[in-house]
Amino acid sequence: MEPEEKKKQKIWIWAPAISLIIASAILIELRDKIYDWQSFLAALLVPVGGPLALIWLFWFWWYGTNYKKYKNWDGVVEKKEIKEYDEEKRDGSGNKYLEHSTFYRLYFRDDKGKEHTLVERDTPSRYDFFEEGERVRYHGRYTNYYEKYDKSGLDKIPCLGCGAGLDPRQNYCSRCGCIVLKGN
Repeated sequence: MEPEEKKKQKIWIWAPAISLIIASAILIELRDKIYDWQSFLAALLVPVGGPLALIWLFWFWWYGTNYKKYKNWDGVVEKKEIKEYDEEKRDGSGNKYLEHSTFYRLYFRDDKGKEHTLVERDTPSRYDFFEEGERVRYHGRYTNYYEKYDKSGLDKIPCLGCGAGLDPRQNYCSRCGCIVLKGN
């Protein structure tokens, strides 16, 4: 797995894990004061819910300030590249084996001059869809979707949800039911 993917994955794993650890520690400390269902709810809402709410508010603030790339932008496909990696992994018995992966990277430059990168692992669907020099729009705020400006003459466009190749005349994906973005 690439370092960028690992970093995002760790963020989404550690925040809930730390919250559960803190909640468990607080409930263990309060175990002598919990006599019935009402005292359990009171212990859960005030001493556990308050600190966890503060932690989650801080976490969302931190995540929002560090991952501003989720805003919408317009730009151009700057370059494309393919990189192959061999990762050493272990199976259920502890035996080592090599797993080969191909990473397809697209580099975009938005209208403000900032560079953005899209990485796909072992599936070149969007890599094949975009060409260097094409205008694109990134719908990051809600969908995390890259869209071509000019879709005239296309016989297939990728689905927003599952990536399946769709006929541009369709309104919904036949595989996952997602709305097809096709306007300029």
